[in-house]
Amino acid sequence: MDHSLLISLAEEYGTPLYVYFEDIIKNRCEHVRELMSKYFRNFMIAYACKANSNPRILEIMRGYGFEVEAVSWGEILSAL
Repeated sequence: MDHSLLISLAEEYGTPLYVYFEDIIKNRCEHVRELMSKYFRNFMIAYACKANSNPRILEIMRGYGFEVEAVSWGEILSAL
């Protein structure tokens, strides 16, 4: 993690600031799918939308076949 990049972003956008690295998210999704397929034939991976309903993150996860666990109408709309 480039500490100077995070400081620069915080100075530019202020804090608190949430920074997501798409390549890391994609890598983690791939890793989870690989592990699950190694141990299970039939499986479904579901992400709890309440943990983070950022539309781009949900879109990336959908691209890896992840389902969304939603308990409210707002979470369902976020997941679509």
